[in-house]
Amino acid sequence: MKAQKKHKSQIVSLITLISLLSASFLFTASPADAAGSLTYRGIDVMKWTKDTLKNQPSDAQIDGIVSTIVNTIHPTHIAISIPMDPSADYPGSAPSPRDAYAFTQRWSDSIHNHGVKVLWRGTWSGIEGIYNFPKQVGTNRFPAGTAATAVTDGNSTWLGKTYQYIVNNPSFFQNGDIWAPLPERTENIFQDSTSFLSHGGAGIQTNYANFFKDLKTISDQAFAQIGKQPITGFTANNFTEVKSTWLPQSLFDAMGIIAIDHYAHSPADLDADLRFIYNLRKKPVFLQEWGDYWNEGMPESERAAYLNQIYGVLQNLVNDGVIVGFNYWGAWVGDNEGILTSLGGDNYGVNSRGQLVANFFAGNDLGGAPTQTSPPPAPAPAPEPTVTAPSPAPTNTSSSGSTTETPSAPAPTQNFVSANRPQTDTFQEPQGTVQNLTSFIPNTFSSGSLVLEGDGTIYLIRGSEKLGFTTMEAFLGLGYSLNNVKRGDTSRYAKSAHLLALASQSHPWGSWVLYRGTVYYSAPEGMIGIPTWEVFLKNGGRPELIVQANSEDLQLIARQSSQFHLIAYDARVIF
Repeated sequence: MKAQKKHKSQIVSLITLISLLSASFLFTASPADAAGSLTYRGIDVMKWTKDTLKNQPSDAQIDGIVSTIVNTIHPTHIAISIPMDPSADYPGSAPSPRDAYAFTQRWSDSIHNHGVKVLWRGTWSGIEGIYNFPKQVGTNRFPAGTAATAVTDGNSTWLGKTYQYIVNNPSFFQNGDIWAPLPERTENIFQDSTSFLSHGGAGIQTNYANFFKDLKTISDQAFAQIGKQPITGFTANNFTEVKSTWLPQSLFDAMGIIAIDHYAHSPADLDADLRFIYNLRKKPVFLQEWGDYWNEGMPESERAAYLNQIYGVLQNLVNDGVIVGFNYWGAWVGDNEGILTSLGGDNYGVNSRGQLVANFFAGNDLGGAPTQTSPPPAPAPAPEPTVTAPSPAPTNTSSSGSTTETPSAPAPTQNFVSANRPQTDTFQEPQGTVQNLTSFIPNTFSSGSLVLEGDGTIYLIRGSEKLGFTTMEAFLGLGYSLNNVKRGDTSRYAKSAHLLALASQSHPWGSWVLYRGTVYYSAPEGMIGIPTWEVFLKNGGRPELIVQANSEDLQLIARQSSQFHLIAYDARVIF
């Protein structure tokens, strides 16, 4: 886990979103050019799982959190960290309102039902000394067990308990899950009196490596017993012990991967550190924990620039085959590393930092582990994606007058009263719907602005006209964020005949669409590739305007992409 002491980052270099993409003619990180791929794309909900055992979120909250993550960020895995101890073992008060295993099942079910997999990062509370469990280290050490005895050890050893946890809870798991329990267990390992493993016999370094190799062996046996095939051997270690060679090479040879938690603060350090261990250990890297908790007080524009630099480094590492997995540690509400926003009740959104994670993942959706709504590759016609409809954001007061949680952005009313549903279910914008593009354009809002009218309707501004969203499902499903909505008067803008009514329809003309690392401008002429960041800016582009392509957009990319890329102040752009 991250260090408790927070340091303010000294990195305030101003770069752009485009740095997370590799440079090419259309500014793309394409699978044809990349040596590697980001196979494992995770989002961590540790603070909703490990930290809330005795104050658990409701079923609706869990589903709201998972739905928001899956349908906005599109990970392959969601990481949970619920301790593996049964409720009966808890000293004092037990987990509530569900018992520990029912709580685990609820999270597992929600994640799997949303079409993604679980990254299992649970622990045994006695190893860490949490939830009033006495810390079982030194003279109070619990037996480790071995691969040879774990199957018959029952609950008398750590390996035996882990084997029993798997075979007794088969419904927790699915094929494609990642089994990575007991992360960062070099904590307090260096003295026998504070170590959960003995320093005797062959010594702590060998004992540590043998324990985790045995953990993989008995986990494989347990999963075979229940007929499941998660990926095992992905337990994360601290970067320092990987770099220092304190951990024997035999451990990485057995696992086939370097799984680490590492909070490098600067992009240069992150790049150097990951390349160093990749070259040292000769295995690909899965960065299982990273989030910039130290930048909480940084102005948002500087923080976005810093994060773009980080994702640019990570993209280069993916392209060079150094990293194959990244798990963002921070899917909760807060200005530290948090990427979620509370919209009130059981509804959640993704903030601008979370959208940067989504952009990074979208640029690396090259197949890998299964996802729910990831767009299929062009040019084959793509099926309509499955999108879980979020609940509409609540208004600020209930019918009784009691105050509810204030949303982080203006909340539209549920009815979207002035934007009526279209008469057809046309997915793509028909010709002739863009009105008077060369006529007088009000200067109140720039193209791409999201404006909340007093009647509760959100409009997307496009030149001299406004396009209404008919439902919150369409607004969120098309990738827009309430954080970018501003209140205003749009009466000077003409209402477009083309309404935004379906999460599965193509983004309207005038949109900046991201697919596999390439940003396209959607226009009547087709999808137009963007060659440079300077061209993007000179055509009115802004980072917050970029949205992820959906399956309807992909059909346009496959069939109607313009052969002429965008130039500065391009006449095809609706300003």
